[in-house]
Amino acid sequence: MIGKCGSACLIATVLIALLVGCAEKHVVSLNASIRPAASATKKLSASVAVVCPDSTKSYRKHVQAITLNGHLHSYDFEIGPALCKALLRSVGAVYLRPVEIPKMPPAGKHAAVVVFSIQHGQIDVAFEDNPFKASARASSALAVAVELFEGKTLTFLHSSTLNGKAFLIRPLEKVSSPEAQKVFAAAIEASIQQLSDNAVTLLEQWAAGQSASSRAPARSILNRS
Repeated sequence: MIGKCGSACLIATVLIALLVGCAEKHVVSLNASIRPAASATKKLSASVAVVCPDSTKSYRKHVQAITLNGHLHSYDFEIGPALCKALLRSVGAVYLRPVEIPKMPPAGKHAAVVVFSIQHGQIDVAFEDNPFKASARASSALAVAVELFEGKTLTFLHSSTLNGKAFLIRPLEKVSSPEAQKVFAAAIEASIQQLSDNAVTLLEQWAAGQSASSRAPARSILNRS
């Protein structure tokens, strides 16, 4: 015999399954023209290869939100394409000749190689009750690892983690999915914008210390574990 707690858990599980099955599903593409707010005063002329692995380029985040009337919405945010394009522009803000390539190039083909890899993504979306008007709330936190290699020998030079965070609450005329999607997407795009700006700052710092870094012990990518 199933106890009261077991029955309640079973009913809740069934209800959640039914809600998920009946969820209104949406695939949301983000703005692909995000670019850093500033460029380096004097760009470096070196040819730089920019690598965004497939796992980063195809990165997608699935989240759900229940409207005020209990209707479940399911969102798939296509983050990877917009993220990789924004980071490519960040490299272009520091170097004159960035070239996007699908994987690590052979040694000697470029002066430097920059690799961006998604590490973590936390997206939360919700509809909020308000005495006078409904609203949509979204938070986005993205973390991207960035690595720099000397291009002639593919010697590893630097690595760091970039973070981008954003939080938005905006009123809705009505709880309609297209209107809410813009709020949710705007929060993610704002976090990508922050990542893009942080990437420019980091790459400038690395470029400024390039001479000192070249004198420090380095290890080849071919020997990395």
